[in-house]
Amino acid sequence: MAQRWGEGEAACSSRPRSSGALLRAAKLRVENLAQSLRLRTTYTWQEVKRCPLCAGTVLLPSASYRQGLLGLRFQACQECGLVVQSPRLTSGSLARYYRREYRASLKRGVDAAHCEPLFQRGIRRGTYIAGFLEEHGVTLSGKQVYEVGCAYGGILAYFQSRGCRVRGCDVSAVAVAYGRSRGLDLAVGSVELLQGSRQQVDLLILSHVLEHIEEPHAFLETVRHALASAGVLYVEVPGLAAAKDRRRQFLQLGHLMHFRLDNLRRLLESAGFSFVAGNEVVQALFRVGRSSAGKPEDAVG
Repeated sequence: MAQRWGEGEAACSSRPRSSGALLRAAKLRVENLAQSLRLRTTYTWQEVKRCPLCAGTVLLPSASYRQGLLGLRFQACQECGLVVQSPRLTSGSLARYYRREYRASLKRGVDAAHCEPLFQRGIRRGTYIAGFLEEHGVTLSGKQVYEVGCAYGGILAYFQSRGCRVRGCDVSAVAVAYGRSRGLDLAVGSVELLQGSRQQVDLLILSHVLEHIEEPHAFLETVRHALASAGVLYVEVPGLAAAKDRRRQFLQLGHLMHFRLDNLRRLLESAGFSFVAGNEVVQALFRVGRSSAGKPEDAVG
């Protein structure tokens, strides 16, 4: 039986704030209320009837969260434990949401004051990801690395500094433009850019991407075909088991699914990957092909 989570989140800090900070907070609150009103009244929603992982039909309430005037509800599959947002935006409304609402601050344009801190944050995340990979025997130098959902490109910049050849894509034209200005080979789009590519990838990074995907099996099939035969896939998603102090961050409109390591592994294995290593953050490493009896270390290189 799936455990209930995401409830009882208290509001926050008692630290005194300046008048400027209070004004910015008030403005943000008004903007969030306006956005939630648009989402509630002008977007189309649908109930999730089947689990996108196991096709189970018994989905029971697991969590709820109020975002302005919008009440988000989440249900847990009683077969595999995956938590899904239901109701959620339809495909058309979800595409519209990403074009018009998600990362709304990016509409301010490509300016260093806005983009550079996020680029540097990506570099720090790259360090963190590389540490996990190397801990599990993945060598970096000379590897062909591709990141889907690369944002400003900071993660790829770090891997480039480690001797990797890097490419990436993101749905945000603003983020991609900034990454290109830093000398990175980035494109606007998503996983469909990998279809038909003759250049196979040694390491493919999905950092906080998979929880946004409507059709994970089709998405992962494209990813699998893009990887070289000895290729490695790094996946990171917000983990249910690690969510105690970060629930409000995880409970957001763009997050259609919430994972534990076991059901993430089940999803990837059903898509033709074998598990190498992972934790409940969730960070996980996979390779192409079904699981074998060999040691995990033998799966990477």
